[in-house]
Amino acid sequence: MREIVSKVELDEFLKSESNRVIYIGAESCSVCVDLYPKIEKVMAKYDKLEFFKVEYSAFPELRGLLSVYTVPAIIGYIDGKEFLREARFISVEDIVQKLDRYSEFLE
Repeated sequence: MREIVSKVELDEFLKSESNRVIYIGAESCSVCVDLYPKIEKVMAKYDKLEFFKVEYSAFPELRGLLSVYTVPAIIGYIDGKEFLREARFISVEDIVQKLDRYSEFLE
């Protein structure tokens, strides 16, 4: 897991054509704090996906760049194209099913 801590890193993330998943949460959000370790554990089994984390309150421009207006949020990209977007009420089982479906096509 790599944490995005600057606007430059966020811009690089958005320009990348790699296979990746970003978790957007806030330290002030108890649901985010509880969900993150579960998502981190799930992501550990997908070695073909890069996993990133970003603190929502650290990047006001994130709201517009990613159209994320509530947390927690998870967005997945394959070859630079969005394939997964979940926010607010996130089911870990649903995330696993969606990642399993797409991960079999990754090189």
